[in-house]
Amino acid sequence: GLSFLVDERTEWALVALSAVLGISSLSLGYREHRSPRALIILGIGLVLLATGRILEERGVEVGGVAVVVLGGLTLAAAHIVNRRLCHTCEQCE
Repeated sequence: GLSFLVDERTEWALVALSAVLGISSLSLGYREHRSPRALIILGIGLVLLATGRILEERGVEVGGVAVVVLGGLTLAAAHIVNRRLCHTCEQCE
């Protein structure tokens, strides 16, 4: 029943969804704290996700999976950095 998750289109759709959610979420935080750090980390994470997917498509399975996992962890780090920036923002208080 979950075989659709292994489809290339589904995986690229999930990468695109990650990009849309990450950009929209972090841009709201950026409007408050004006620090580009979280957005830069998000950009690196999205590049890693896309690179990992391309590697997987070209047959580099283990390396591709490792890069995708690293990209996901980088996206999570971007959200953590954004949250910390929002919590320490003097304008938000």
